Amino acid sequence: MTGTKSTPLPGLAASQRLFAVVRERHATARPTGRNSPLLVPARWMLRQLRTLRDRRMQAAVARAQRLLRADSLVLAVPDFRGAFELELRNNTTRRLLLGGYERSLAQIFQALLEPGLHVVDIGANVGLYTVLAAQLVGPSGRVLSAEPIPNMLRLLRSNVARNNLPQVEIFAGAVTSAAGTVSIEFVEGGEEYSSLGSIAHPDVPKQSRRRVDVPGETLDNLVAKHSLCPALVKVDTEGAEGLVFSGAAGVLNEFRPAVTSELDDRLLGSLGYDSGKVVELFAKCKYRVFDEGTGAELLPGQARGPFVGEIVALPREACD
Repeated sequence: MTGTKSTPLPGLAASQRLFAVVRERHATARPTGRNSPLLVPARWMLRQLRTLRDRRMQAAVARAQRLLRADSLVLAVPDFRGAFELELRNNTTRRLLLGGYERSLAQIFQALLEPGLHVVDIGANVGLYTVLAAQLVGPSGRVLSAEPIPNMLRLLRSNVARNNLPQVEIFAGAVTSAAGTVSIEFVEGGEEYSSLGSIAHPDVPKQSRRRVDVPGETLDNLVAKHSLCPALVKVDTEGAEGLVFSGAAGVLNEFRPAVTSELDDRLLGSLGYDSGKVVELFAKCKYRVFDEGTGAELLPGQARGPFVGEIVALPREACD
């Protein structure tokens, strides 16, 4: 793996822009006392409203499937700058139809990326962030998209072709800590919850789970093989994030990309990790880690209780 040390790396400029967003969020975030007598009922009510809304959407989708006799639809999604083939039974589709799906992360992509940059999308699913990143970096940029589940891989390829994005390359496998064949557990219709361990997400029923063997590769090896200089790495692997970052020290140390990742302590434990261990992996590479929602910094060795949310990891030098 080679990098140009005499000129600033694109990842540092991107990280500096993202750090400005993080600082702004932290400055405007309101205190969130976990035991506040006002906040607990408010969170409970929001949860009930979202559950009710999702149940209504599930019923509406089921009716549409019966009437249309179709398993998928093509939907224009302005937040992700593309048109996407989506399975009606997939939970991501329902959330997109409800509106506002991960809008804050999409806004980060838009603030961060510019023509010519390189992006790695790990756990690409149907390609929402792959397409968004490719549109933002343009024909002079490059996007490497990794997705291991066969049905999602089919939709990813379809959506890349549908949006005419030759700058996208696809790795049909899992990004993990070592090269070799790996086994992934998944549920048809709920592939977004697939896991290298046993599926631990509370929304996934235990019945009808299946396993598939797929190629596994490290991020370090993939970046070297495709001659990339990533400015941004996005990770969403349903609990396998610790394995991804264990195989990414070379990329983090050499190219210094900004990193956005989902972290969920309920899922990480099935593969021997927790959010604290992930933060420590970043600290070894001289990165700072922030809660994407609040801008608060997550410090190694200072557990703040189970973490469920999105993180932003940035090189220390980009935060000075």
